[in-house]
Amino acid sequence: MRAVQSGLKGEIQDVRFELTKVDNKVDRIAIELIKTREEMATKTDFTYIKTQLSQIIANLDGLAGETADNRRTLLVYDKIIGEHGRQLNAHETRISSLENRS
Repeated sequence: MRAVQSGLKGEIQDVRFELTKVDNKVDRIAIELIKTREEMATKTDFTYIKTQLSQIIANLDGLAGETADNRRTLLVYDKIIGEHGRQLNAHETRISSLENRS
């Protein structure tokens, strides 16, 4: 009987040792899982930021296009206003000339 008890004690110690090894492995897996979860959160944040930056760049491109269009429009209006100014000066000169004749 003592031999059986002694054998069982040895088996129990072996099982405890194996359980400790398994417990350590579970702890390492849990730590890696936490790290992986944090990395995934960081990657998700990075993906979100990357998407937001892409949208900002697209908006800036649109704004640059609108600015270029507005600049062209202003150049055209500047030319038109300049031509009107010259025409007004020419009209004033003619009117003054006609008034002086009278």
